[in-house]
Amino acid sequence: MAQLSLWRKGSCEFDYNLALSHETQSAFFEETGIGDEYIQNINREYLQSFYDKALEGSGKYIFLDKTPRYYEILAELHATFPEAHFILLHRNPVNVFKSILQTWVKDEIGKLFYYQRDLLLALEKINQFAACDHSNVTSLSYEELLHNPEKTIEQVCFSIGVPFESTMLQYRANNDWRYGDNSIRKYSTVTKKRGTCVSIDSMSTQHQQLLKLYVQGLSPEQCSLFGYPHDEMVSQVHDIKIKTKTRNHWNMIMGTQPFLDFNACQMELLRAIESSRRIRKMPNFLKSLKRIYTLRSTEKF
Repeated sequence: MAQLSLWRKGSCEFDYNLALSHETQSAFFEETGIGDEYIQNINREYLQSFYDKALEGSGKYIFLDKTPRYYEILAELHATFPEAHFILLHRNPVNVFKSILQTWVKDEIGKLFYYQRDLLLALEKINQFAACDHSNVTSLSYEELLHNPEKTIEQVCFSIGVPFESTMLQYRANNDWRYGDNSIRKYSTVTKKRGTCVSIDSMSTQHQQLLKLYVQGLSPEQCSLFGYPHDEMVSQVHDIKIKTKTRNHWNMIMGTQPFLDFNACQMELLRAIESSRRIRKMPNFLKSLKRIYTLRSTEKF
């Protein structure tokens, strides 16, 4: 991901001036006649070497790379690996939000900032990529995968030209899932229980309000491409009353202008937090925000 993101102006923060580096490299490529096709070929050979090495001695010839945040570089990935097969696994946005609250955020709603792009940008980027109608892209419903796992995986196998095996439905026993949801450990195979989220009625009042704010920010176009009716989502949260305090918290965490530059957003929030004389009496969400942004103030990523 980092290798491809390097070529996107201003996509990361580095110890050096990335914008200037991008500008000078582009000038060099232009002056020497090095075009995008050549760069993509070099990237392809370089990155493919890692996949080939990982497959070495395994007897396998296909490497499945499952990285959710590849939505950030879908266009670059497709340009670099035009012969690869892409599988888009989509899920009802309401359940995505509930899952993030349930698994990662819990009572520290300041942590929602970490998932701002996942919640507000990913759907749009995936929709744009799916709309290109590439012949080597398969779209899967997460809900359908859980309800009919064998049939769904058989369809995937058919689309990529490999025979289906029942063992494909089993999780690897030796995988520690260190970078994902550790609740996967409870399951040995694909099951409906794996995708079970808490019902809206059983959510805390604060989480219900946050869910409604999230749904209000979704457009019918964002939801309809993959068959999730926006009006149904709205009806699910219609009766939830939003407190002004919760709305203010949401606007501070998620931003009325989403996807602001991290440093600018960070400094704005820190100033707001530090300006309060009652920091010790502030709600937990502000305490968690202060901790998150203070810890990240010196990070380079």
